[in-house]
Amino acid sequence: MQIANGTPFNQQLAAQQGLRHLASENPPSHTLDHDKTLQQAAHLTEDTVTISQMGKILSEQEQLKPPQNLPTLPNNSDRLDNYVTYKKVQLEYQIYSDMVGVATGKGDGLSPASAYYLSNNDTARSAVINANAQQQNVTAMQTYAATSQQASQWYE
Repeated sequence: MQIANGTPFNQQLAAQQGLRHLASENPPSHTLDHDKTLQQAAHLTEDTVTISQMGKILSEQEQLKPPQNLPTLPNNSDRLDNYVTYKKVQLEYQIYSDMVGVATGKGDGLSPASAYYLSNNDTARSAVINANAQQQNVTAMQTYAATSQQASQWYE
C-alpha cells in the first residue's frame, strides 16, 4: 500500500475526487481490497460532454470535400522538362570533370554521380582503373628519379 503525507493513497484519491465515504473507510488490509476500492472510485466519477446547438448542426452537415479536378498551372510541364534537362546536363558535367581529374591525377576524388556512373559502366570503370594505374606508375618513377638524383649528388 502506498502512503504519502500520512494517509493511504486510496484515501487521498477519494478525497481529491470528492468521495467522502471512501475516504472515511478503514484502509484495506489486502491488495485485492485496495484494487477494488480504486475501481469503485473510478466507476463513481463519470465525465460528461455536452454539445451546443451549433455543434450539433455542424456535425449533421455534410463534410466539405476537396474539388475533384485540380486546376493545372500553365507551362508547368515545360518548366519541369527544362529542370530535368538542366539536372541531367549538370550531372553529366560533374561526371566528365571527375573523369578528367582522374585522367590527369589532379582530381579530388569522385562525386556520388560519378561513382554511380562507374558502377554501371564497365568500359568507363576499366578506363579509370587504367588511368589510376598509370598515375601510380608515373608517381613511382618521379619518386625514383628524385631519389636517384639526390643519391648521386650525395656520392659526388
